[in-house]
Amino acid sequence: MFPRKYLTLFGSCLSLVLLLNLPLQAEIPAVPDGVEVLGRGPLHEAYAQPAGAQAEPGPLVPREPPAAIDEVPPDQKPEGDTVQWLPGYWQWDEDRKDFIWISGFWRVPPPNRQWVAGHYRKGDDGWQWVSGYWAGAVQTEENLLPPPPAPLDAAPSVPAPAADSVYVPGTWVYRETHYRWRPGFYTDYRPGWLWNPARYVWTPAGYVFVDGYWDYPLQGRGLLFAPVAIERRVLEPNWSYTPSYVIAPDFLPCALFARPTWGHYYFGDYFDEGYSRHGFTPWIDVRIGGHYRDPLYDYDRRSHGREGWDHDLHDLYRGRFNGDVARPPHTLVQQNTYVKNTTVNNTTIDNSVHANKTVNVFKNVTPLAPLNNGNRQGMKLAVVNAGERQVFAQNGTDLRDLGRRRQASETRVVSAHAAPTRPGDAPHALKLDLPPVRQPLVAAKPPAAPVHERPVVTPTEHKLVTPKDNPTPAVVKKEPVHENPLLRHEVPTPRVKQETLPPTLPRPVTSATAAKQETPPTMPKMPKHEAPPPPLLKHEVPPPVKHEAPPAPPKRETPPPVKHETPPPPPPVKHETPPPPPPVKHETPPPPPVKPETPPPPPPV
Repeated sequence: MFPRKYLTLFGSCLSLVLLLNLPLQAEIPAVPDGVEVLGRGPLHEAYAQPAGAQAEPGPLVPREPPAAIDEVPPDQKPEGDTVQWLPGYWQWDEDRKDFIWISGFWRVPPPNRQWVAGHYRKGDDGWQWVSGYWAGAVQTEENLLPPPPAPLDAAPSVPAPAADSVYVPGTWVYRETHYRWRPGFYTDYRPGWLWNPARYVWTPAGYVFVDGYWDYPLQGRGLLFAPVAIERRVLEPNWSYTPSYVIAPDFLPCALFARPTWGHYYFGDYFDEGYSRHGFTPWIDVRIGGHYRDPLYDYDRRSHGREGWDHDLHDLYRGRFNGDVARPPHTLVQQNTYVKNTTVNNTTIDNSVHANKTVNVFKNVTPLAPLNNGNRQGMKLAVVNAGERQVFAQNGTDLRDLGRRRQASETRVVSAHAAPTRPGDAPHALKLDLPPVRQPLVAAKPPAAPVHERPVVTPTEHKLVTPKDNPTPAVVKKEPVHENPLLRHEVPTPRVKQETLPPTLPRPVTSATAAKQETPPTMPKMPKHEAPPPPLLKHEVPPPVKHEAPPAPPKRETPPPVKHETPPPPPPVKHETPPPPPPVKHETPPPPPVKPETPPPPPPV
């Protein structure tokens, strides 16, 4: 028999191992000297960006960012041929009054999209961050437009046709010489797919329009690595860094904030009241245009069944704002200390008023996990050998070089020409040399793009005409369809195989059809193409959708023209006057005989 104290010690250690869900032989990665792993901070822009924000210049920061560090990809990645390594970048941290490094990460890119990295530009009073964006895979130019008007704060004009309908907000689109409003519309909820609404990106040389596109939900986009604070003393030319701690995907819904003015989502403890005054908004409270939920939250809300999941999540945020529920630690050191000093009972930390609910409190206070514990988040990792790591590193270098070329081109436009800063200014076009693709671009075949309604045209405007210098978008070569391994167990099997019948385009909802569509049909009908979507700009290349051409109607043989000979005039017809009818003799009937009247007798004498 073992002494009681040893059994107690063994039970505590075993509980800690179970809490971290680590194998007993797993080694916790060592953190390099001069590096602090953070449990809160911005999410990488290529992972997610707030939707519905008015494009405007980013805030100024007082210091110049350091040079980009030599970042080496880790030796493990999520399974799949389409996974890419996207490099990290510096971001200003207001609490530290210094820059922190937003680590690179593994990403399953949106179908037929390539990442255009952001960059810093020097202003008169500081440095500004110019956001990156997902461009079309065959995009060759960056169209710099004048500033768009403020989005219209308009609620849907008709009710949703179904309980699971998703509303796509309207947006301004630039056509010919000015902006026109493209109204919002409803589309169907697609399990495993999330529609990113159209948005504008500010640059010092103009505004870039990024049209809407299909992307994966948060749990299927890749593997995020934690941001780090790096001391300046270790930033030497030969110094390199390899991320080793990931942000647990199941933690993000429990502490996620949107900050549109800075163009980033933030994770972690931003529950103090002062953060709300600086633009931090919980993603559960975001309302785009005052009416529409955050697309990421709206998708998770639908996929989890709304009521119970949504109710518990609101209780968790409310408890953290009030101080009734433990808030997440700010660093890896604080997280390890918290785990060691917390009483453990059946692998669940019972320190919350929500312990009797489905909310796993321990999961909610451990934002970080070692990379070798990636299977805890439902992801199967594959080993990356030295040669593959070099290829992925080169891909990150190419993307970073693209950001530098983009910065130089925008600077030349500002120096040589006046940037389009007013609505009537002419747009500029910059050549955009995308780096060579080293991995397949299509991880899975996305649904057809929702059908947009035509922009509102004022009575003085004429029919929309595509500008002459805007050629027809090139057709993207069809790539083989691959399964997204990160969504392998989350996406339900579609009712109809895509190989036999591709999904149809959702029909825009109008006031005339809203009342009829109480229940969505099993297979929606093809929409009428009486009002095709407006022509795209040069840089707007939506995911290619293969439409089967309808059978051509049978040709009608045109009969030879028939010569119509003028017939000769008919001979004159003699009209003989008929003889007058014989006079009718009206015989007067003889008068009746007159009866002689008898004279009255004479009067008597």
